[in-house]
Amino acid sequence: SSGFCSRWPSRPSCDRRHSCVRAQFFAEQWMNELGTATNSKKKWALPLEADALCAGCVVMANAGSFDHYFLESLALVIEHGDRGTRAVLLNHETPWLVEDLAPGAIAPFAANAVFLGGDAGSDTLVMVHGEHKLPGAREVGRGVFEGGVASAVDAVTQGALPPDRFKFFYKTVEWLPGALRMQLDAGIFRLVELSPAYLYGQYGHRSMWKDVLKNLKEEDADSAVVVDEANVVAAPVGLPYEAGGLAEEASRGAAQLRLEKEKALEARQAVADEAKRKSLEAKNAHDAKVRALVDRIKQEKAAGAAGAAQASPAEAPPASAVASVAGAQGVPSPASAEKAAAWLAEQGIVPPEKEAAEETQTRLAVKESTDGSGASAIGIEMLVGYRFHLGNEQWRVRWAGEGEGADTWEVWRGVDTPELRR
Repeated sequence: SSGFCSRWPSRPSCDRRHSCVRAQFFAEQWMNELGTATNSKKKWALPLEADALCAGCVVMANAGSFDHYFLESLALVIEHGDRGTRAVLLNHETPWLVEDLAPGAIAPFAANAVFLGGDAGSDTLVMVHGEHKLPGAREVGRGVFEGGVASAVDAVTQGALPPDRFKFFYKTVEWLPGALRMQLDAGIFRLVELSPAYLYGQYGHRSMWKDVLKNLKEEDADSAVVVDEANVVAAPVGLPYEAGGLAEEASRGAAQLRLEKEKALEARQAVADEAKRKSLEAKNAHDAKVRALVDRIKQEKAAGAAGAAQASPAEAPPASAVASVAGAQGVPSPASAEKAAAWLAEQGIVPPEKEAAEETQTRLAVKESTDGSGASAIGIEMLVGYRFHLGNEQWRVRWAGEGEGADTWEVWRGVDTPELRR
């Protein structure tokens, strides 16, 4: 008699010509049923429609995507719903191993590579696999599972599975509700389905994106051949010249389909190019506003310095008052500056050049308060909006005295200042 053999959702794991008898090697029944959906080393990729967006599918950046994390990237969606979307990047392998991040915690996986899942979420490791029989595992969708670490340790320790059937990610990438679907519709990303060898394989370099793209092109070519053959075979056979005419018509139809597909690709690229152009225009407009604000503040400072030079010594403020104003303006101490630089280095962020940093500091510099108290006030009047744009959280800033028309979008490190927190 043949036992039950599980199947990968879109590809059968058993041939109809053979039974699926499985030997019982382990006392725990579930261990004998592991690996049936993930033992194939074949790599394949299939295109999906945008409407198929759900947990378990893969988001693939289209050529020309310019965001840092998503440049030639593949992201496995592990959560998708009303609260947003969460995914892990499949092809961002790091030089670290599981042992480096969790020493002694899960010894059977000590030599497994750790992949950078993204820049969001807590400092934890996420284990993803395709073992539907693993106790404690949670299915996220389309045959993809998360968790069940204790059972996975037992299975690998007893030899029921090799450790390379499990993939570990550090952090995740996240989208606000509806944001990913808008990017799919704009042609920035596309949806694909990948084989277990791609999903859980222990390699994840940027070249993986090119391999998947090659598979997709081969799949499209195979589909086109099947369509052409179906048209020719289905054509009724008549006189020789009639058959020849039908074949020519089928060929013209296939050529028309290819032309329409090329036009659709060109339209998608045009949408992406337009989005880039608008983004560049917005950046240039923002930079122009910042430069104008910087020039005005410099002029005000120069005028103030000239007036102070003409004042009598008795009118000069005491040193303690100057120190107080400097503290109110949020001028960092050497110790806090070193801490900030160290934190930026940990995040992989290179500090800006001195001139750019001074310009940013000046843009956020204080203006003279109008309440007559002599204290300084931040140049930001309030935060009036929020969005998640191209992988970054951004806040809409209302600048003091500028009005709604001068609002700009800023990242948090530009507005999270000591003055604003007060």
